[in-house]
Amino acid sequence: ALVQTAGLAGKGLGGTAYRLLGAPVLLSVDGITYLISAATEALIRLPQAPRRQPSGGWSEAVRRLATDTREGFRYVWSHHGLRTAVLVTACITFFLEPLVVLLPLLVKDTRFLGLSADWYGYLLAGYGAAHLTGYWLAGRVTGPPSPRQGVLAGGAVASAGLSFVGLGLARGAGAALGWIVLGGLALGFYNNSLLSRVQVRVPDALRARALAAFQALAMGLVPVGIGLAGAATELSGRRVDLVFVAAGLLVIPAGLAAALHPGLRGLLSTRSSASGPR
Repeated sequence: ALVQTAGLAGKGLGGTAYRLLGAPVLLSVDGITYLISAATEALIRLPQAPRRQPSGGWSEAVRRLATDTREGFRYVWSHHGLRTAVLVTACITFFLEPLVVLLPLLVKDTRFLGLSADWYGYLLAGYGAAHLTGYWLAGRVTGPPSPRQGVLAGGAVASAGLSFVGLGLARGAGAALGWIVLGGLALGFYNNSLLSRVQVRVPDALRARALAAFQALAMGLVPVGIGLAGAATELSGRRVDLVFVAAGLLVIPAGLAAALHPGLRGLLSTRSSASGPR
């Protein structure tokens, strides 16, 4: 909640600050704040004692890290529900995450929205507020674990895809804000529904490794997606609206398939921690 709230303030003011101050000043201030953060963070003292270095030295530490990493990846991929969740999340990050990078083109190009840079900040702020609301809703409307949670999660993914289709077709500020709010709400709902169940289902001894592997598998395609989205935008004559529509249309069937898939529904509907691959 704190990260989202701070992000909302920054995103809401970012577009206006960019217009008034320009990119060089903003980047300079941003860099200085990172240096200040680094200096203050260096003063933090953790109460627990640090883990001792293994007797075998760094080579043993690297071997243990590699072993832990393999165990995490092996567990996630061998668990039917987790594997499905990774594939769905990877689809979202590959097709939808890059669109945030392309959003300024959609906002400023007169062929599409034709708005001032301020609206880039407003749209991101609306997205962030909706994302936080979606997190809150996930804990309020899903109730106890049940098969319907898989349907709700899959429906949220399909709704996110639909929202980006609508954003690509929007030709006014109000419509664009409405569509991006729907996308933030849907993705926030899906993310919290999924990650909260993963934390419950994975055994304690494997939770950190499994979550790290899950995030690596799901987010590893983001740089590739950004590169391909940029190439598609240039090749289409900067018809970024078509890129939004195409990406959204590709995500919708993934959400519908996830809602019907027994693996994801099983992951979201079981109460007890998973004791092994399923």
